[in-house]
Amino acid sequence: PLTKLYCGENNLKTLDLSSLPGSFDVTRASNWVGGTVEGTILTIAEGTDTVTYDYDCGRGLTAHLKLSTPVVRNVKETYKTTTTLKLCFDRVDGAARYGIYNVTTGKETSCSTQSGIYTLTKTVTGLKQGKRYVFIVYAYDADGNRIAQSAEYAKSTAVIDQVKNVKQVKSTSSTVKISFSKVENATSYKIFNDGGRVLATCTTQGGAKTLKKTITGLAADSTYKIRVRAYLNDGTVSEYGAYSDVLSVKTAKK
Repeated sequence: PLTKLYCGENNLKTLDLSSLPGSFDVTRASNWVGGTVEGTILTIAEGTDTVTYDYDCGRGLTAHLKLSTPVVRNVKETYKTTTTLKLCFDRVDGAARYGIYNVTTGKETSCSTQSGIYTLTKTVTGLKQGKRYVFIVYAYDADGNRIAQSAEYAKSTAVIDQVKNVKQVKSTSSTVKISFSKVENATSYKIFNDGGRVLATCTTQGGAKTLKKTITGLAADSTYKIRVRAYLNDGTVSEYGAYSDVLSVKTAKK
């Protein structure tokens, strides 16, 4: 048999066994695996969410039992800008919704369940550029009770932003000239093809708000999918922003 429990705020890995349903007698429990017991307090081992034990039922009968403390697992950042962080995490059985609690600001972002989806995603907005934030993901049942939570997860927003407004300006049979908006704090840019190969690099151009770069060595009458990324490397900080949206460019005929 498996008993699911929620052990409280901030991943407190302790449980008062006297709170278990029925007339649980801690003196009849032995062979604890995954935790230790002192008095009526069970301390669950780090990195464990299931504890097993033997229980003397009397009359020579012993039951092998489990206690489970559900956990929101695999919280990760999948995309970031200077003001947002997109987080993903694994679904919890029995959860009706989730809350991404920002420990740093005290605000919680709600996330609904998605039928048939095992890994859920949600973007936390309203953040500050280059700032570190700490999050805990809570799972709630249909009555609004917390049934599970993640460990604390820390991540910083981007120092530099995504390149925007990438456009083709003109082309020849072997070159394409593009333009894009300057990114604040960026010291250089790289232009990639859809296979991840760098086609060209570009530095900032004085106070210009729109930058231009010619990509050379291309085949005539051909279409290429490109994207641009901004970089900051000032000798002390090395950061990069998100890729721009993909742009299809085409060279001229010979």
